[in-house]
Amino acid sequence: VHRLRPSDPKCSIEYFYVPALNKTLNSRTNTTLNFMVRLANPNRDQGIYYDDVHLSLSNANSSVANYTVSRFFQGNKKKTKKWGQVLPFNNQAVLGAVLPNGSAVFRGDLKTQ
Repeated sequence: VHRLRPSDPKCSIEYFYVPALNKTLNSRTNTTLNFMVRLANPNRDQGIYYDDVHLSLSNANSSVANYTVSRFFQGNKKKTKKWGQVLPFNNQAVLGAVLPNGSAVFRGDLKTQ
């Protein structure tokens, strides 16, 4: 019997919010990073046991923050949403985007086994 190798899960960041960037809140100093990681198991006949899922956020200059989703099991053909919140290592990495004409680009890297 020939068995197919299981497919890798699909991972994405579906939501990313920084209160300091919301001008209606008038909360320019709240640099908390809020996000939702979505993981989808495409396998029809097999669940996935995840070790801790490590999320690293960075910008062009440096590492901004790290977050860990604790290990979990995901059933076959299931989708999971994991919400997270973390403070940046250095507020300046976020506050630069709040300045008039400011901007910021964040990169998110996910790693697990």
